[in-house]
Amino acid sequence: MLVGRALMEAEGWRVGQRVALTPFQMKRADGASWSFVIAGTFAGARADVDTYFMIARYDYVNAARAKGQDTVDGILVQPRPNVSPSELAARIDAAFLSSAAPTRTQSEKAFLEALIRQIADFGLIVTLVTTASFVTILMIVANTMAFAVRERRFEIGVLKVLGFSGRRILALVLGETLFVFLAGGLAGLGLAKLAEGLAPAELGLALTPLVLARAMFVLLALALLTGLMPALLALRTSTANALRSR
Repeated sequence: MLVGRALMEAEGWRVGQRVALTPFQMKRADGASWSFVIAGTFAGARADVDTYFMIARYDYVNAARAKGQDTVDGILVQPRPNVSPSELAARIDAAFLSSAAPTRTQSEKAFLEALIRQIADFGLIVTLVTTASFVTILMIVANTMAFAVRERRFEIGVLKVLGFSGRRILALVLGETLFVFLAGGLAGLGLAKLAEGLAPAELGLALTPLVLARAMFVLLALALLTGLMPALLALRTSTANALRSR
């Protein structure tokens, strides 16, 4: 077999070495492991080309595998420069539509995404975990602000005695909540900006001005939503009850 340079370095193999592999899908008819001799290695045409795979002789694998002999799982097609990939894919699928083995032609990116989804829907898992963490943190902040207002009822009562209006007290509570959200949010955006510079370009991580503007809008909206209840609690607290809290 021929082994890609990335796989060769990761496994510590060398040319001429015999390796035994046990794949979870393509099994041998006799139940033994696959045995290959590394005949050489190869690298990609560019530095960003993935070489974490190997190439083996089809006749050797086809003769010994337990099922699916004389068949293939996929064929790699490279369109010519003047040929549209989508039109070529449609023509290939149309040619085999009524055959015993209809094809499904798609891009390499779509194929890899479908292959990953067969193992687990990582996008859904990440979304659920992120959402649960976000809601938990939001509830903690809201509870902390409500507790802070309850603990400072005496100070609120003093402010009312000194002539502070309800709007001003409301602005003070909301301003404190906004400060908490902005401090955490700006720190998170700063770390994300740092990760953008360190992450590979293939990940497509980009904090555009539009993304930053949306993040700031979400921060302001959550700060107002979270601080509204503690602020209303401060407004409804009577001066007499507030001063009797000590």
